[in-house]
Amino acid sequence: MTERTWAWGPETAAQRVQGGAADFRLCVTRRRPWSETDLTATGEDAQKWLEVARVFL
Repeated sequence: MTERTWAWGPETAAQRVQGGAADFRLCVTRRRPWSETDLTATGEDAQKWLEVARVFL
């Protein structure tokens, strides 16, 4: 099965997050730091957001 790429923000946005759903899930559930995934963050705010993003189950 091929994983789709998700993107938050237009391609030309100064702040943008992009990557696969599985990596996003691993990041927001704190199972893996975003820097160890294939997620990309364009812009300082996007990088900070990925560092603090968290899902509470």
